Amino acid sequence: MKKEIKFSKQAESYKDIISFIFALILSQLIWKVMFYDDFDNCRWDSKYLNITHIIDNYCFFIANIAEKYLKYFNIEYVQNGNMFYFDNNTSLGIVWGCTGIKQTIVFIISILLSRGSIIYKIPYIISGSILVFCINIFRILMLLLTTLHRVDLFYIMHEYFFKILFYVFIFFLWAIWIEIILPKFLKNKKKNAEKIIRNKSEIAI
Repeated sequence: MKKEIKFSKQAESYKDIISFIFALILSQLIWKVMFYDDFDNCRWDSKYLNITHIIDNYCFFIANIAEKYLKYFNIEYVQNGNMFYFDNNTSLGIVWGCTGIKQTIVFIISILLSRGSIIYKIPYIISGSILVFCINIFRILMLLLTTLHRVDLFYIMHEYFFKILFYVFIFFLWAIWIEIILPKFLKNKKKNAEKIIRNKSEIAI
């Protein structure tokens, strides 16, 4: 009996990991199919729906939030829309790939494809998406400071360090759902079901 339970838990773990990997692949496909990967011209590629202007405005929104926090570092810069210009003749643009939309899609899909009721998933998706947003703002701030102080490290920080860190954070959020929050929900659900059965039994007696 113990071996069967252990095997069942292992099978669930494998299914969870496979669902997470599938979520990563699916998110990447959605991103590649729906968007053109163009630094200068971000656009939604759809015959029936065009939200390019929404994405553009969201880029400006992210840039303005980053700019508010950048003021605390007492550095010289000029902001023009989604562009930041520094006194060391470097600049950084906040384009749609910097908005964290892709990572948010990965997080949402990974939770939707995982075990558990959608009723429990919705609050976690909302709170998790807010955390992903905050992490992305932090990432942009660090990249802005890297552009100013160590532009030679920008490529490594942008293409590798923060990209890996971002996805590790998303995996961490998914693991919290699978290992901590979901078991609590399932345990409470089991308790409630047992309570209903006991109440019915008492009524029958």
